[in-house]
Amino acid sequence: MMKYAEWEPYYLEIVRDFGFNPSEDARAGDILSALLRDRGGITGPSHLAEIIKGKHVDIIGPAGGSSVKEVKEKKDLIIAADSAVPTLLAMSILPDIITSDLDGGTDALIRASSMGSIVLIHAHGDNMELIRRYVPHFKGPLGGTVQTEPYPPLMNFGGFTDGDRAAFIADAMGAERITLIGFDFENPVIKPGMSHEQLEIKKRKLEWARRLLSLLDVEMV
Repeated sequence: MMKYAEWEPYYLEIVRDFGFNPSEDARAGDILSALLRDRGGITGPSHLAEIIKGKHVDIIGPAGGSSVKEVKEKKDLIIAADSAVPTLLAMSILPDIITSDLDGGTDALIRASSMGSIVLIHAHGDNMELIRRYVPHFKGPLGGTVQTEPYPPLMNFGGFTDGDRAAFIADAMGAERITLIGFDFENPVIKPGMSHEQLEIKKRKLEWARRLLSLLDVEMV
C-alpha cells in the first residue's frame, strides 16, 4: 500500500509538470468532504477492504472494446474508470466500484450508483463545480479521494487518472490479483469537443498513468 509520504513526491512532480495549484486541489477536497459528511453513508477504507481483500480484481478502462466481453464470464470484482461505465451498463455489467472525477458519462454513473455501485469521487482543482453539481444526485454509497494529503473521510492511496487510481486502490485494499482491461496509453479516447491542446494534455496524463502503474504488480490484457 502506498502511503501519502510515498505518494507526495510523485504528486509534486505532477503538479510541476501540469502547473496544478495544490491549494486548489485541497480546496476541492474540502468541498467534497463537506458534501459527503452532509449525506452520510460514506464508504471508507475498512468497507473497501472487506470488498476487495483477497479478490481477483479487473480494472476496466475506457478502451475496453472486445476485451470487456471476457468480464461477463468471470467472477472477478470489477472496478471501472468512469468513462468505461456506459459501455459496461450497455452490456448488462454493473461495476462493483467506480472511480471518477466526474468529467464524463455522469448520467451513467448516477444510474450505476442507484443500482448499487460504489462510486469513489475524486477531487482536484478543476472539478469543484462538478462536485457541487453532481454529488447530491448520487443515491448509492459514495467515497472520496484526493491527490493532496488525505483526512477522513477522504482517501489517497496514490494514482493520478481514474484508471491507475483504481489500481492503486485495489492494491492498497489487498487485492490478490489486479488485471487491467481496456487501457490504451498510446491512443486516448477523444471526447466530443476535445481541443488539440486538451488531447495533448490527455496524452501526457496517460504517460503518467503508465509510469505510475509500473510501480504495481498488475497484469494487462
